[in-house]
Amino acid sequence: MPFNNKFACAPSLQTGAALVTALVFLVIITAIALSAMRASTQELRMSLNQELKVDAGQRAQALADGVRSSPGSTPVVGGVGHRFCAPTACDDLLIMPADSLPPDGAWSTSVERLGAETRPCPRGSGVSLRSFGCAAFRVQAQYDGSADRRGRADVSEGVLVLVPR
Repeated sequence: MPFNNKFACAPSLQTGAALVTALVFLVIITAIALSAMRASTQELRMSLNQELKVDAGQRAQALADGVRSSPGSTPVVGGVGHRFCAPTACDDLLIMPADSLPPDGAWSTSVERLGAETRPCPRGSGVSLRSFGCAAFRVQAQYDGSADRRGRADVSEGVLVLVPR
């Protein structure tokens, strides 16, 4: 019995619709993948910037803590507005503890006298108001690592120093 297939000699009815559909899906999936990669790269940059901002803030805070921890950095001399600065002097040179200096980047600190030494201490400070007065200072610390893309931060704090009367 001879092979009888009525479609064997008929022209093909396929026009490439499956190929076109597959290529359209491939283009769509590629566009979605590129968009996801671009978004994840942007999120990575944002998290790195946040990390550098926090690091710069910690370095500036370490400078301010170093000034605060050194009793010689808040001498009760000069009048209101007298400033001690480091690394360059303004009214007087501020001596910084070496262990509080950042290993890289530009930095500066200043201590400014805000009030007279006979100013009464705040209530609840645990000192005798008759025996001590308080001298107020503002400690400012700046860290600038932006030249190395490490961020920039400023810290400003108030400090009270007990002065025997």
